[in-house]
Amino acid sequence: MHQNVKRYLMHPLIGKVIALNQYLMKVRTLPEKSIQHVYVETLMKAADTLFTQAMREVRGKDYIKRATETIEEITARNYLIYSLRGWSNKVTARIDAMCEEITAELYKADAVNKNSQNHEVQGRT
Repeated sequence: MHQNVKRYLMHPLIGKVIALNQYLMKVRTLPEKSIQHVYVETLMKAADTLFTQAMREVRGKDYIKRATETIEEITARNYLIYSLRGWSNKVTARIDAMCEEITAELYKADAVNKNSQNHEVQGRT
């Protein structure tokens, strides 16, 4: 595995996104089949997309807006599944908390990226 990829995978943002995906894999079969097939699968796809967006953000690309929109989508789906009685309050609260932690890490990564880009621009002048 390439050294940079290992470094990216060790980033706190990526770790939190992976943890969210793992948790979703664990709880995806809790709702009844019809909820699983329609709503949980959509949420799982959004979590997969979030991983790609987070990797791009960690690599220095500006993906914060897209990633925060994906987190909002995950959160909305989470509450919809709860409203349909697919998940318990405990599962819903945990997913919500994980999304909040990911959002915080995302903004930290974005600040580091912007700070790094500012240093690069200043170094060229």
